[in-house]
Order: sequence, then C-alpha cells, then structure tokens
Amino acid sequence: MKIGVFITSNDTEKAWNAIRYMNVALEMGHTVTAFLMNSGVEVEFMDHELFDIQNQWQKYAQLGGKLYSCGTCLQFRKRRDDAQLSTVTTMIDAVKITEESDKVLTF
Repeated sequence: MKIGVFITSNDTEKAWNAIRYMNVALEMGHTVTAFLMNSGVEVEFMDHELFDIQNQWQKYAQLGGKLYSCGTCLQFRKRRDDAQLSTVTTMIDAVKITEESDKVLTF
C-alpha cells in the first residue's frame, strides 16, 4: 500500500510517534512518503532526551522512506537552507502525494 503522511505539528511526542509509525509501515513492506508542513517542518531538526527523533529519521531514510518539506513554511522560519533530510518542495508535491497515496494520514 502507498501511504502518505503529513506531519503538520512540532509536538515532540506526536512527531516521534508519526515517524515510528512510518518506520513500521516501511518494515511491513508499504511505501511511505512524508510531507512536513506548517510547524511540522521543524521536526526535521528536532531531538529530545526521551524521544529519539533523529535516530528515527535515520532509520526512515535507511528503510527507503521519502521525505519532503514545504519550502514556504521553512522560509517563514528562516530554515530553508538547513533542510538536509528532506527535499524542499511546494504544495504541488503535497497534492501529488495525496493523489498517489492509497491512504493519507495527518499528524
């Protein structure tokens, strides 16, 4: 199954669980494409002593997950040039993810 995941919040625990969910889906053989938008673009840079977000991102990349982030949302936060894990893109790709996914989840 093709799963599209939109992370729209910078809530640490919510982001951690979203990435863990995506990793399990990949391990189960699903295709996962994630799009970071709104304050969710900050999740790429976050880490926490209780929630191993950066390790989860590394695992996501190793499992072949695709990660995109909203360029405008990054620009508002003056972080556009900091994105290294994600491909900086536009809402056009957000719509394409929705169109091409069998299921879409939002965290």
